[in-house]
Amino acid sequence: MNELRRYIAELRKNLSVEDIAVCSARGVMNLATWLTKNSSKLAVIGMYRPLGTTGIGEIDPTGLMKDPAFAKTHFAFPRVIDRFNCEMDFAIPMTPNDWVKGVFGNPEPRTDLPPVDPFDFDAIIIPGVVFGVSGERIGMGAGFYDRFLTQSGGASRIGFGFDFQLLNEPVPQEEWDARMDVVITDLRTAVASAGVKL
Repeated sequence: MNELRRYIAELRKNLSVEDIAVCSARGVMNLATWLTKNSSKLAVIGMYRPLGTTGIGEIDPTGLMKDPAFAKTHFAFPRVIDRFNCEMDFAIPMTPNDWVKGVFGNPEPRTDLPPVDPFDFDAIIIPGVVFGVSGERIGMGAGFYDRFLTQSGGASRIGFGFDFQLLNEPVPQEEWDARMDVVITDLRTAVASAGVKL
């Protein structure tokens, strides 16, 4: 598993800024299409900001926030609440002043913003290192999302990544690894119960 993580991480590091922007735009279009077709309610969506400062080349989902179809949607972002026990929650930043530098150097919502109730999410967009066609996900290894998703009720779990991060085969999982309902990339959508749809 660690070898697979390293391989994908190397592919991401080799992406140019232009590559990331183009793939992100395509991925956001696929996200918007899936969400509008499969969700009757989109009041609160869990979002993430890519870890650009670390140079790992994450695909960027935040373009979804500019789509007029989601003008009434609240977008909540993760913040670390316990680094040592790998726990996080989500909050909804409303202004530029609602952001602070997080423990890993990435912008996070301020600590005094109220947390979103995990059962209030309609969908959560989730980054990862590797995804499988049956909804498997390998993250960075700390388990922040795996822990949070045990609390998140019936929210749609949407894995989001570059197309090379989605393998056309099952991915090995630990018993605590959270599975995705769907994995969306810049080129395709893989519904966990139905396999890959090109």
